[in-house]
Amino acid sequence: MTRKVPRTAESEGTGYGSGRARLLVAAEKLFGERGIDNVSLRQVGVVAGQSNNSAIALHFGTKDGLIGAILEARRPVIDAIRQDRLQKLQESGKKPTLRDLLCCLMMPWADDVDAEGGHPYACFIAQLMWSNRDYYPLSNLGELSPAAAEVVEMIRAATPHLEDNEFSIRLRLMTGMFLTAVVHRGKFSLGEELGGSEQGIFERVLDIAALFFASPNRLNFS
Repeated sequence: MTRKVPRTAESEGTGYGSGRARLLVAAEKLFGERGIDNVSLRQVGVVAGQSNNSAIALHFGTKDGLIGAILEARRPVIDAIRQDRLQKLQESGKKPTLRDLLCCLMMPWADDVDAEGGHPYACFIAQLMWSNRDYYPLSNLGELSPAAAEVVEMIRAATPHLEDNEFSIRLRLMTGMFLTAVVHRGKFSLGEELGGSEQGIFERVLDIAALFFASPNRLNFS
């Protein structure tokens, strides 16, 4: 499933006017392409077409305020995609496998595609995770959107062999691996086996994630 989410300023639905929406779209794209600490607020304003240098300060206060606003605006969009996947999975009548659940949890980041075929939100949260802000998109169950929290709980129930700390570590590692695949999807050369397609790359990462979560609590390679 691929759902193309509208990303024009007019479709943001923030309720704060198109100027604020343009800043959010510009910041998300720039942060995702260049990294959080490599983009100034002034650059965001220029790309957003804001001649007022204090526009971001007026709307968001600081860079961290801007980052928080992007997360607040995008999480419901991603969660709606995730909820749709979860509903289809539940309506299928079959017991979901661990891989099914991991697909439901992570693929919405790849499903969210802009008009140019890019994944600006996935790139943004990957850069945020790689920055020094101690951010992990699925690490705090109490802060997750409803569908994300439900799927994480289902994955946890399906992996009773893992201790809580080990489960958290594996979730972080596989989240990072999947987002890395989204960010660098065009740089992988996988030959004819996967057709070189984005979907093939994502499917392979999900295969690895399912095996990783199903593995014993203490991995021993000796």
